[in-house]
Amino acid sequence: MVRVEFDDFAEADAKATASGPQIPVGRHEVTIASAEDTTSSRGTPGLKVFLDDGRGGKIETKLWITPKTEANTLMFLRAVGYQPEAGTPIEMDPEVIKGRRVSVRIQVEDEEKDDGEVVNTVAFKSWRGPEDPNPAIGFPTAAEIKRVTSDDIPF
Repeated sequence: MVRVEFDDFAEADAKATASGPQIPVGRHEVTIASAEDTTSSRGTPGLKVFLDDGRGGKIETKLWITPKTEANTLMFLRAVGYQPEAGTPIEMDPEVIKGRRVSVRIQVEDEEKDDGEVVNTVAFKSWRGPEDPNPAIGFPTAAEIKRVTSDDIPF
């Protein structure tokens, strides 16, 4: 017989409930349950994305925006419905991508957490559009963009 005692049951229960079951290894179509802007401790901008497989499986992943991750970022943008073009910057709005479906490959993360737990994660450069594509996310028209003129400069 094994005796189990919790130093702080409420904290353990909160952690167990918050994490939920993971999405299993393999390729899955998932929904972006939510997303939020984030910044790494070194100042790298990114997007924290929460994925849901519709069967109780959940995964949190981060999309870092750096020169080394441009291919991954481009794949993500296309998967959610953006239509990137050379020379046109894109402002990723977490609210716009909420509810979008994507196809991702889930793999076991290389490192174990401090507590020894092995965590599944989204494989790098595995973002694809779903079988039934997302509607395109539109860009503002030229008429909708406020142009800065010399009259706007205060000196």
